[in-house]
Amino acid sequence: MTASAFRSLSVIVLAGLAACQTYPHPEGADWISSLSGADIIILGETHDNAQHHSIQAEVIHRVEPDAVIFEMVPITKTEVADAARARGTDLREALGWDESGWPDWEIYEPVFDAASSSRIVGAGVARDDVHRSMKEGAQSVSNLPPDYGLGESLSQKDTEDLTQMFIDSHCGMITSETARSMIEAQRLRDAVFAMRTLEAHALSPGPAPVVLITGTGHARKDRGVPGVLQQVMPNASVVVVGLLEQGSGLDSSLFDIVQVTKPSEREDPCAAFQRD
Repeated sequence: MTASAFRSLSVIVLAGLAACQTYPHPEGADWISSLSGADIIILGETHDNAQHHSIQAEVIHRVEPDAVIFEMVPITKTEVADAARARGTDLREALGWDESGWPDWEIYEPVFDAASSSRIVGAGVARDDVHRSMKEGAQSVSNLPPDYGLGESLSQKDTEDLTQMFIDSHCGMITSETARSMIEAQRLRDAVFAMRTLEAHALSPGPAPVVLITGTGHARKDRGVPGVLQQVMPNASVVVVGLLEQGSGLDSSLFDIVQVTKPSEREDPCAAFQRD
């Protein structure tokens, strides 16, 4: 698969602050205020939706987390990010953002700006490890303890659902075998994101929470990062916010709080596969 097709996948799979429908919990409350008291806040996004990043920036500004954990920042770039901010040098350049394959820096910049008083924690898994997990399985790549669940088999239903999700997100252009290998990469990322979040929480002096910025596919409560957190640290107070696009088809019950925005304007992702 080419790089352009893979970037298109990130838009569909992990598939607007104006014109926003809200479904707050508890009913009728200021939903950001309702995050008070959480240990961990997970903000699931559609990566190329600028409105989602505006909402994330507002949440971070309001809750003042001790740390913000980013799927988009490689683990190896954590110290680089801290050093760049301490020196007042360009964070975009320090992170190598323009070469990373993530959407334009300009839509993520408000999130990093809002986190200026928080520690930045990278959670991005090395590409070599992702590729190895697809060939050898997530457990063979990871040295995480057993309670992270990578040594356990998924249920048949979860396997079938995830297989179909990856086939659909690749516009029907991949085999079931390839899709199943992608499940291993997804599970590896879920576990590593959870691990980095818990490490950040352990270093937090409290009572400020930590915030994880990730795609909605990793944020969903049924089989994403929240499930891993529940296994490893069941007493943690975790709140999951799903930032969804109108027409995404995602079940709102997969999140504690849902914010629905207009979709971003984007090229048909399947066109990239057809060209390639």
